[in-house]
Amino acid sequence: MLLVPLSLFLSLLLPSVSFAAKDQKRGISFPANDNAADIQNLNQSKSAVTWQYDWGIYNPFLAESGIEYVPMQWGAGGIENLSNAMASQKAKYLLAFNEPDFDEQSNIDANLAAQLWMQYIEPLKSTGIKLGGPAVSSSGTGMPWLQSFFSACSNCTIDFIPIHWYGEGVEGFYDYMWSIHTEFGNRTIWVTEYADTSLNATDVETFLNQTTAYMDTLDWVERYAWFGYFRPENGSAYNFLDADGGLNSLGRSYIGADTVVRSGPATNTAGAPIGGPTVNLATVSVDPGHAPTLLPNGAETLKMSGQIWAILILCIVDVLLFWVFLIVLLKPLTSTSNKSTPCDAHQRQLCPLSESRKSGDTERLPTRQVHHYRIQSLSWTTTRVTATNDSGFIAHFEDSHTEESLTLLRNAASTSQEILTMGNGDFLLPTFCDLHLHAPQFLYQGNGLHLPLMQWLDEYAFKAEEKMDADPVLARKVYTRLAERLIQAGTGSVLLFGTLKEETNLILAEVLQKSGIRGFVGKLSMDMSSRPSYVESSTSASLKNVRSFVDKVKKSVSHLEPHRRLVEPVLTPRFVPTCTDELLSGLGQLGKEQSLMIQSHLAEAHDQVEWVRKERGEEDIKVFGKHDLLTPRTIQAHCTFLDIPSLSHLHHYGTSVAHCPLSNAYFSTEPFRLREALDQGVKIGLGTDIAGGYSIDIMNAMRQSVIISRIRDGQRKDRDDPGSRCLTIDWKESLYLATRGGAIALGLHSHAGAFKVGVPFDAQHIRLYDSDNENGIGPLDFLDNDYGAGIAENMVEKWWCIGDDQNRMGMWVQGTKLHSISQ
Repeated sequence: MLLVPLSLFLSLLLPSVSFAAKDQKRGISFPANDNAADIQNLNQSKSAVTWQYDWGIYNPFLAESGIEYVPMQWGAGGIENLSNAMASQKAKYLLAFNEPDFDEQSNIDANLAAQLWMQYIEPLKSTGIKLGGPAVSSSGTGMPWLQSFFSACSNCTIDFIPIHWYGEGVEGFYDYMWSIHTEFGNRTIWVTEYADTSLNATDVETFLNQTTAYMDTLDWVERYAWFGYFRPENGSAYNFLDADGGLNSLGRSYIGADTVVRSGPATNTAGAPIGGPTVNLATVSVDPGHAPTLLPNGAETLKMSGQIWAILILCIVDVLLFWVFLIVLLKPLTSTSNKSTPCDAHQRQLCPLSESRKSGDTERLPTRQVHHYRIQSLSWTTTRVTATNDSGFIAHFEDSHTEESLTLLRNAASTSQEILTMGNGDFLLPTFCDLHLHAPQFLYQGNGLHLPLMQWLDEYAFKAEEKMDADPVLARKVYTRLAERLIQAGTGSVLLFGTLKEETNLILAEVLQKSGIRGFVGKLSMDMSSRPSYVESSTSASLKNVRSFVDKVKKSVSHLEPHRRLVEPVLTPRFVPTCTDELLSGLGQLGKEQSLMIQSHLAEAHDQVEWVRKERGEEDIKVFGKHDLLTPRTIQAHCTFLDIPSLSHLHHYGTSVAHCPLSNAYFSTEPFRLREALDQGVKIGLGTDIAGGYSIDIMNAMRQSVIISRIRDGQRKDRDDPGSRCLTIDWKESLYLATRGGAIALGLHSHAGAFKVGVPFDAQHIRLYDSDNENGIGPLDFLDNDYGAGIAENMVEKWWCIGDDQNRMGMWVQGTKLHSISQ
């Protein structure tokens, strides 16, 4: 939990107020253009609003309205004209790059954004313009993108950070503001989009009055802009206008004045000067946590710098299955509902992400609601051609019949470049991500699982780790075989616990880099231990050791191009029982200084939880939180003893969970609340937890996660709780967690775990049946299928249930082939 000033809590008690005086912080995003006269209620002498923006670089009507207009460079398109546009309107501020982490918004890679900034935006600083950094979404992709941008743009001048937030309740909003403020050097903040998305108008108005009063007390919140100034949409409660264009109660509270014009029905009269965006807007559907912002029609989304069409891998087939996951948002389970939510009711239905209606030439924003969600459907595409460039990024992903695809095929054939042709029984899948694996414990995988956790650590884990630290030859042998097994299992990215000794962990990093796997390697930090021979000598020595390890790992790959640097150091306090408060505080500070990833164990087992309560006098989530170790860069394993409020705290911190269903069954008396964590918006991936779990195959972790969820739901049904909801996940959701979910948690490319232009080509080639003889591969038999129809969903489900490494024909990471199995 973040520590915040007392004024935060006092603001919760403030009554609803209206503001008649001008407020230099208060602004509006999206002054709607339903009717030309609507703007008059905003632009009146009694209005408290002092600034506005519309995602555009210039709007004469708004710029000359008497309310300050702040321009935005929305995306990469037209950025070469930015300097002239800023000079012509004598603007004082610039907003840059709207939700670049989101593929339906400006969708810019962080490294490219840094290049564009230095080339086109940074020179504006010399003219006196204050520069606002990229405004990421508040979903799981936002913070990692911003961290990557700051790392790539270390010489950029960023005067303030714009943020977006949508949700319910002030606590999440305050936590998010503070996390951004503290994460990036205590920079000032502009809240350029925010709203409470509750459907209850009273709750929304309470939220508005509390947050505006609180932000007015914070000197580091320079400006804020509510979303937004428009008419009711599908039951929305955060709009400022009534259906006739007059100010509603919410609008009067924020603007501090009453209605001066009721313009009547929406007209959007052609040719009339209207407020709002300078271009037509298209409604976009959103993932949970994404803001319901608008996409300018025709806005350019850059693919990749260079666009070198060197075809290293080319896939063309009659039926080529690409895995595309759709997060389907379902009917919200509100706090006022007392109805049971059976698994076969609305949670098994496909519902649209959003609905929108057109008003004149402008397509209006959908209602933004907080939903429970499930990954309900799979989408695949046929006859696709995919090509990668020399750097291992997807450079082409189009139908095989387009002219560009045909040209690529002809050129590849004429130059003898590698072409991979896939049969009717084949498909491509993103590589798996393993979020929790103890590398030295691979030495005794499948042994010693009969003891409780703390005793097991003493008798097995610590001994194995000491043995590895004492024998570098053995360490290299074990880690080399571990990498081979990971590739065999389709794991392309892995988060690893190592040992105490620096040299042993450097061997691990070297082996992973050489193997081609994305490896996130953690040197253990332990200045306390139940085993006197396996502990660091002091807190200061522990901190010195981890700094040295971080520096050496970074140096070991510094000679490589950024996209070829596959290993990263990770701060790894083993867990609270092995770390003093001083060590945890030092690690938290180091993490902030260098934007390092953090991993540990949280609320894992009954004996561990009770030990922390007895020795520290509080829950371990609070211990981690007060030492700045719960961040968007943190992945905590297990979390089985966290209740729903604690899971909500993890979401607000942006912290991810490594769900390890097999080891949880061995060492925890509680199963992880997976469905509840997903509903809270927590980022989640899967972990094998070698050797607390005995299987290195993420496919088994997927299956076990579904099994545990079904057991939990059976217990729910036995309790006959009328207010409960279904707790299961299905095989499709587990597949998402194993791929895209893990990639998000690891902070990989913002679109990792999908196949899109500009995304690293991390893929597995899966074969279900032989296209020639129509026999199933490995353990798979399809005795009554129409093979001529290609792959059906039930065939993929069978692979998920009983398939194994015999079905994996090959694997690529960053476009480099790592493994192939001949049949």
